[in-house]
Amino acid sequence: MYEAGRLKTSYFMSLADAIAATAARSLSATIVTAETVEIPYFEIEVKLSKEAEEKLKNDNETVIVCAIFTGELYNDYDFSKIPEEYKKRFIPMLDFHLLTHNIKLTDTRLARFENLVFPKDLYDFINNKDIMILINISSGRRSTNLNILNTDILIGPISKIKGNKYTLNEGLILEKIKTEKIVFR
Repeated sequence: MYEAGRLKTSYFMSLADAIAATAARSLSATIVTAETVEIPYFEIEVKLSKEAEEKLKNDNETVIVCAIFTGELYNDYDFSKIPEEYKKRFIPMLDFHLLTHNIKLTDTRLARFENLVFPKDLYDFINNKDIMILINISSGRRSTNLNILNTDILIGPISKIKGNKYTLNEGLILEKIKTEKIVFR
C-alpha cells in the first residue's frame, strides 16, 4: 500500500513477506508489487562552499534536494490509450513523469531518499524499466524568490544510483565555483 509517495508498512505483513521484500531490495533496481513500485534507497550529500553556508545561515534559508523520476514510453505506444489523469505526466524532453520528491534540509546536508513509491500502472507505460533520476538542488527561497545556489546535478538510471551516496557541490550563484553535471549511462 502507498500514500503520497511514501511506503506504508502493514501490521499484517508476514515474516516471509518481510524477508522476501528485503532480499528483493538488495537485488533489484526497483521493487514491483501488484499496486506499487518502490524506488530503492540512495543518499545525496550537499557540500556547500563556506560563503554559501554563511549566506544560508544568515538568511535562515534552507536547501531543497529535488529528485525527479522519469521513464521512457514505448516507441509505438498509442498515447490515446493513456488515461486522462496520466497524460499530464508526459513531459517533452523528460519522457514520462513517474514521481517527484523534494527533501528540505535545514541543519543537516544529507538527503536520504527512501520508502518512495508510485502507482504500478504508471510503471506499465514505460519501455525501459531502469527508471531515470534527475537530482537538482536549490535554495528554499524563503529569503528571496530566486534560487541563490549554483550546483552540480546528477542524472542517471536507478540501477547505477541505488544504494549509493553521492556528494554534490554547490556555492552561491555569484561565486566562481566549479560545478559538474554527473551523468551515468
